[in-house]
Amino acid sequence: KKTSLREEKAVERLIASEYQVLTLFKRLKDYEDSELSLLRKENVDLKSRIDFLESELQAFRAFRYSAFKEANERAAQLRKEKGALTLLFNDCVGRALYLVLAVFKNALDQVELYLGKLLPRD
Repeated sequence: KKTSLREEKAVERLIASEYQVLTLFKRLKDYEDSELSLLRKENVDLKSRIDFLESELQAFRAFRYSAFKEANERAAQLRKEKGALTLLFNDCVGRALYLVLAVFKNALDQVELYLGKLLPRD
């Protein structure tokens, strides 16, 4: 079967167009693959960065919790110490007042001995 020159040229152009389409499709595929691989790498990098930041955040929360817990324990200990020190202080003040009274009584007794008479105790 004979084909005309016009048909042959059309077939050649069609074949050339198909080749260009295949070439462009391959280039597009290569471009997509390369972009996707870069995106995948970026995605993996971002995922690892997120994981790192999450672990840092958890460590910070754990640190804050332990610091908060230690501060509460210290505050409870200081409250106990304050109670004990308050009792000790009150005891010391009571003793000091008793000693002041005893010293005053002793001084009064000395004055009475010196004067040779009793002084009014009102």
